[in-house]
Amino acid sequence: MKATCLNMDANLVEIDKWEENTFLQILSRNFIQETSWIGATDSRLEETWQWTDSNDTFSFTAWGEKQPNNYHNQDCLTLFDEFDYLWADEHCTNNLYKYTCEKTIE
Repeated sequence: MKATCLNMDANLVEIDKWEENTFLQILSRNFIQETSWIGATDSRLEETWQWTDSNDTFSFTAWGEKQPNNYHNQDCLTLFDEFDYLWADEHCTNNLYKYTCEKTIE
């Protein structure tokens, strides 16, 4: 997932404010219409979520109900369709999901 974004000179999206999350929820509902990866993990230190590109810890969160739950060691972050595209932790090895990339325009 991250490699695909990198091939487009992009990164998995890092969401740092509610407005950006709302935009991605609308985009997901209307176009993607399924769960997608965003760029964060707690694999380095459990329950300490960091963005994978910047390594920053979260200043903003939009967790779905009862999330993150770390079910069987879930360490990667999704916009989860069953939570109306709020955040949920998932297994990093799940290849069924799409991904949401962002690219800096210069």
